[in-house]
Amino acid sequence: MISADIAAEEGWDWPLSVDSVTYMCGEGNAIIVKADGELYALNGLAKGQGYADLDPIWLDDPEVDGLKVDAGSLTDYVLEQCGY
Repeated sequence: MISADIAAEEGWDWPLSVDSVTYMCGEGNAIIVKADGELYALNGLAKGQGYADLDPIWLDDPEVDGLKVDAGSLTDYVLEQCGY
């Protein structure tokens, strides 16, 4: 599990509208997060495997209309935890 609190401890901004997610290490470096019973693709590899788009729980960028906040730190953290 990864949470907004862990992100703060690690020194990066939490990019999701939920307080925590469970991450899963998928096939071929795919990373998936689970929130509210739904599985979401955290990277393109997982998206290509048919997991749901992250958009419903991914925060909008308050400074730029139509864009999302950076999720790179979350992605990097989970990739590292998965050993990819």
